Amino acid sequence: MSRILKRPMFRIGGSANEGIVSMAQPRKNYQEGSDYQKRIEELRPILQQAAGMGRSERDRFLDMLLQGSIRLASERPAGNIFSTAARAFQQPVDQYLKSGADEEAFQRQLNLAAATQGISSVEAERLQKMKLETALQDEARKEKMQQRELAAKIDPAAYPIYDVLESFKKQGFNPRKITSTIGSGDKIKPTPQAVLSIPEGEIFYDPNNNLYKRVSKDVSNTGYVRIDQSGKEIKVEAPIKKTGFFESPGASNDPRAWNKQRFYEELAKKNKQNME
Repeated sequence: MSRILKRPMFRIGGSANEGIVSMAQPRKNYQEGSDYQKRIEELRPILQQAAGMGRSERDRFLDMLLQGSIRLASERPAGNIFSTAARAFQQPVDQYLKSGADEEAFQRQLNLAAATQGISSVEAERLQKMKLETALQDEARKEKMQQRELAAKIDPAAYPIYDVLESFKKQGFNPRKITSTIGSGDKIKPTPQAVLSIPEGEIFYDPNNNLYKRVSKDVSNTGYVRIDQSGKEIKVEAPIKKTGFFESPGASNDPRAWNKQRFYEELAKKNKQNME
């Protein structure tokens, strides 16, 4: 094996991130091509510089001519000049060809070393990035669990809408809880004083976890609108007015003097009077 291939840089073993290769770390954010190719292109000139450039093709060719000329001058003539020159240049030409083959083998080994080191460093970098991302995700999950536990302790009644409130916070709102309300059950509503304490455009909720949004008086005469968990306003429809015995609209407006609706209404009145 050529002495070139026995250079220390080609010895197997060691980390891909140490020694002369360490100066190639930690370049990132490549704009073109694969990470592997970019890293290899960075490493190759570093390895080439560390190993040395070797002799050029021109220098090796001149050596061949010089050695051949010296041998030709001292070579005993045998036959014609061509056969004499062939004998004189045989060994220099063999050395020239062998040095060229050794240099090509060295360059191939250099490319292989750059590829091996480049792939190893990129994979190590990716593995480290994955570990870091996993650790950050674990920390985020732990922090979220701690926030949930704290929220459950601070306001257990509001905990069922914890995710809803967090979603509003991500949208830039600062949901607030009011305790000043009137009414009860489904008819509970904020007091005017509680509404005035909320900035216009903000979201708030009551002890029953009903959600509201503060608006101007131009939008609502109460200064707020009821909203659902997505933030959309809940439209309250007017109840249908009861108009007859069967509570069906239009029955009492029947233009006929006598109809089935009125018959049963009169019958109900008489039954009530008889029972009394």
